[in-house]
Amino acid sequence: MFTVIGDIARDVNVQVAGVLPHDLVMAGDTPARIHTGLGGSATATAAWLAFRGSSVRLIGARGDDQAGTAAELDLRVLGVDPRLQVVSGAQTGTVVVLVDSTGERSMLPDPGANVALSASWCQAEMAGQHLHVSAYPWFRETTRHTIECTIESARARGMTVSIDLNSHSLVHEYVIPLVGLLDLVDVVFANTDEWRALKDQWSPPSDCFVVVKRGAAGAQWSTGDHSGSSPALPVTLVDSTGTGDAFAAGFLSTWVAGGAGADAVAAGNELAAVCATRVGPVPEHRA
Repeated sequence: MFTVIGDIARDVNVQVAGVLPHDLVMAGDTPARIHTGLGGSATATAAWLAFRGSSVRLIGARGDDQAGTAAELDLRVLGVDPRLQVVSGAQTGTVVVLVDSTGERSMLPDPGANVALSASWCQAEMAGQHLHVSAYPWFRETTRHTIECTIESARARGMTVSIDLNSHSLVHEYVIPLVGLLDLVDVVFANTDEWRALKDQWSPPSDCFVVVKRGAAGAQWSTGDHSGSSPALPVTLVDSTGTGDAFAAGFLSTWVAGGAGADAVAAGNELAAVCATRVGPVPEHRA
């Protein structure tokens, strides 16, 4: 069994005609297609783990609102066991995702109830042999202690631990305290920009598996004296939202089962390719 911890959110996915410029002027009308559904890095990884047939719990916080209730129902349909702390008076997190015609996206997150996730809740609901952590709650002052305590508890129980760094700007801002946390985990997932912000400040322990996700260029990996790369599968990109989370799910489902690192990276690329060809960060149903 896997336990996944991170932000719980509803996505508002806006597919925009054309390419969004970095200096977008918010004026006039732009044609778009809008899709709403489950969102959040941890949610996506949990859903893709279930898609691969793994038993998985998702721990997080939601509001006492209709969106939170809908999120729990949707997770169960996807085969995920939601263990969500209900925060009275709070709204469930929301992420507006702007996706242009190339499939690239920009995100506007409102964390909502996620800011109140407690360490006691996480430690009580955690189970299984592996803990996967989305780094977003660690970057937030209100939940940093929660993530640190939960990782320490997982280690004490003999669980392996992985973390997805999620944001290059936040890695850059918090890189000094982050390196101490990374020394406690077995697998680190980073994209190219996140790794660039981290690599000069952190020397991975010899037994840590580091995976750098490079999008269409595939992935590089290293552990101890061994390293390698794996190409991405050629697909037509529809939406890049959740592809890194699907990669983590494909990797972990193979690696935790005892598969070789190279095979796990290849499995990650395969699942990322599936995610890239559809709108939104989660599968439509359980396989």
